[in-house]
Amino acid sequence: VGSSRGSKGLFSWFSSGNETLTRDCSRDRQNSGLMDSSSGSKASCSDDAALYPFYKANIHEHRMAAYVVRAIPLLAIVLTVVLVAVGVFGHILLLLTVAAMLNVTQWLFVSSSAMFGILGSHRVKETAVMAEAIAVQFNAEIARVEQQQQQQQQQQQQQ
Repeated sequence: VGSSRGSKGLFSWFSSGNETLTRDCSRDRQNSGLMDSSSGSKASCSDDAALYPFYKANIHEHRMAAYVVRAIPLLAIVLTVVLVAVGVFGHILLLLTVAAMLNVTQWLFVSSSAMFGILGSHRVKETAVMAEAIAVQFNAEIARVEQQQQQQQQQQQQQ
């Protein structure tokens, strides 16, 4: 969905454009019954509706921001391959630097994964202990209620 936005400023590719706001406002009015069905006229959008509904953002949008975000993984891979190629064919120090950065990145990934795994296992253990304590209390309460019911039945039978 392309639109001519003109020059709206440096970050105009983050905005949704007036046509999107008009569509969102009219759709919201139709859903809430605020649109005049006889004339089809649109009242001005409220301040809340005039803001871009960022929670509806989608990576598959046809906006410049979505294109940039989708290109980041490919850009990282191409940049790494180019730096390695330049390092192999001319600058050994660059190759050493790239290898060091990749090693540090891998070390951080493995270490953080292990740390989160250990923290997760501790949380699971704590949750299991709490669940077991709750189950024991629940079973004790059920046994107490059943005992009271039996005592009441015995008293009724004696009378």
